[in-house]
Amino acid sequence: DELIGIFFEDISSAADGGLYAELVQNGSFEYSPTERDGWGSATAWRFVRPGHSLGYLEPRMDASLHENNPTYMRLHVERVGHYYDFDGWTGIGISNNGFDGIRVKAGAQYHFSAFLRNAGGEAKAVRVVLSVPQGRGKAAKVLAEGTVAVGTADWQKYQITLTPSEDAERAQLQLLVLTKGELDVDMVSLMPADTYKGHGLRKDLAEALEGLHPKFMRFPGGCIVHGGGDGFWNTYRWKTTIGPKEQRRPLKNTWGYHQSMGLGYYEYFQFCEDLDMEPLPILPCGVSCQGTNGGWGMKDYAQDAVPMSEMDEWVADAIDLIEWANGDPATSEWARLRAAQGHPKPFNLKYLGIGNEERISPEFEERFQYMYERVTKAHPEIIIVGTAGPGSHAGNPDYENGWKLAEKIGLPIIDEHYYEPNRYFLSS
Repeated sequence: DELIGIFFEDISSAADGGLYAELVQNGSFEYSPTERDGWGSATAWRFVRPGHSLGYLEPRMDASLHENNPTYMRLHVERVGHYYDFDGWTGIGISNNGFDGIRVKAGAQYHFSAFLRNAGGEAKAVRVVLSVPQGRGKAAKVLAEGTVAVGTADWQKYQITLTPSEDAERAQLQLLVLTKGELDVDMVSLMPADTYKGHGLRKDLAEALEGLHPKFMRFPGGCIVHGGGDGFWNTYRWKTTIGPKEQRRPLKNTWGYHQSMGLGYYEYFQFCEDLDMEPLPILPCGVSCQGTNGGWGMKDYAQDAVPMSEMDEWVADAIDLIEWANGDPATSEWARLRAAQGHPKPFNLKYLGIGNEERISPEFEERFQYMYERVTKAHPEIIIVGTAGPGSHAGNPDYENGWKLAEKIGLPIIDEHYYEPNRYFLSS
């Protein structure tokens, strides 16, 4: 009754721009050339200055909102225009069209939020606008708008609700500063009020997954678990994906884009609860993907391993995750963090995966067994799921070595990875 489930990985824009309902792309200004050549903090944004306003845009990292989210934008307003534009717009600002356009529905509510700071001059009036471009030389059609006043010199979160007057497939969100001086902007967000069970996921995609009636969900990957081909610096660490979203640490996405971590471990567990699925989180075990630097030929040099002297950190990540998911907020520091996010009751985690289709090298075996023994000793009630590498057939050395290790240590469940056409499963 728990055999059939789903495997979610942030690939093909499955999270940002997909299941995660956020409509603004790069709202934290953390895109970088490390993630994709040509990217930068202003990727997905346009600098706008209607009404013959004068000023400029400056990415900064000093006095940031949070160390995990260091980049923000400063808008310098030297002159506010005189309403010469077609519809009376003026000011200095930025515009975002989301993931190939922001899709909105007439009469639906959309929650705008941003962290803003008055960085110089008098209090700032900031106009927030949902509009649809009408082509070169034509005024954009305004669908919804509101204004916020920013007086404080400290970071503060501002929120308004926008209700579009009509449907639009490719709307844009604009922030326009209407007052001379400097304004700092970070963590810009536009979320539909109507998400799946109110938990921040797109209703249509979440309902499609619900229709599969899955009994478990494996997450967050895939090669994302151990940083794919990028090394340990890009390893997915669950602790940096929980808590307030402005404090989460974004990562380069193995598959060529960005992970904002708006869809983090809390949201994964919440989704499992909403769909009555068993959560199956997969943790790294101190061994990198053998695809590092393009080494998918399974060469020995392509796989790196942390020193055994550092393995207790990776063990602690696993034990702390169990405490976060299942612990009592009255006695557990990690459980209190879960409760602070809005879930005082435990998530009742039963299964925990260690490793994701790594090459079953001697280094992997040593580190996997080290983690397995210590996690099992600390939490014998948790069922550990192992891995048989990226193969699924006898004769494949990783498949065979994975099974030998499983039998040696009495592993209860092993995860075989099948890269086969659908006819293989229908005819076997």
